[in-house]
Amino acid sequence: MPKLPKANKLWPVQRDVIAIQNYRVECLVGMYAHERTTPQPLEIDLRLHLPCVDEAAQQESLTQSVDYAAIAKQLDFFLQQGHFQLLESAAYVIAKALLWPPSRSESRNAIHHLELTLRKPNALRYPACAQFHLARDAEWAHPTAGQSTLLTLPHLSIRRLDIPPHETLSFPFNPNAMRRLLPLTSGLHIHDQPWPAMRMWQPSRAQSTQPVTLHNPTEHMHSLWCIERCL
Repeated sequence: MPKLPKANKLWPVQRDVIAIQNYRVECLVGMYAHERTTPQPLEIDLRLHLPCVDEAAQQESLTQSVDYAAIAKQLDFFLQQGHFQLLESAAYVIAKALLWPPSRSESRNAIHHLELTLRKPNALRYPACAQFHLARDAEWAHPTAGQSTLLTLPHLSIRRLDIPPHETLSFPFNPNAMRRLLPLTSGLHIHDQPWPAMRMWQPSRAQSTQPVTLHNPTEHMHSLWCIERCL
């Protein structure tokens, strides 16, 4: 009879995993001219290693696990709005975003380790498939004090914004940049309108030349992802 593995500090026997397989997003991704103008499918396999989720199972509560639907919304947001040139850049942003400690208003478990594969099925002649695989742990992604930026490039900035209780944050209008927001929790007001969690915000035609105003009327910190991309 084979011996059972022993638990250790770095890799306990309990390996609770949330997995998303064969998730597909249509997006602009790649460096070639036709890839910058024509969306193509990107396929994602994702494995999220969590602390023991026995409490989530016993209480049927997602606060001690991870909502895979919310993860999928974030994949859509980063990939459809990031317009990444490299799979490596896209994977880096996704891994760092998911491994960062949950914001104080998020009701989810921390993620200890993840494995991510991105595939471009149309990049090469069939049946070949280009792909990139990445594996990281939470220690790699842990932000330093005051850090909020996932990625900064000359044409692209992706960061997490934390809005304290009863605070207002305003962005000036920038005619040379596109801005998209994804609140992680419900309760924020964008342009004086309550905005639900995991629903992307983009300006209406009337708002497109106005500053963006975020207000937190609650007693809790609220967080959101912000993508700014040069036009």
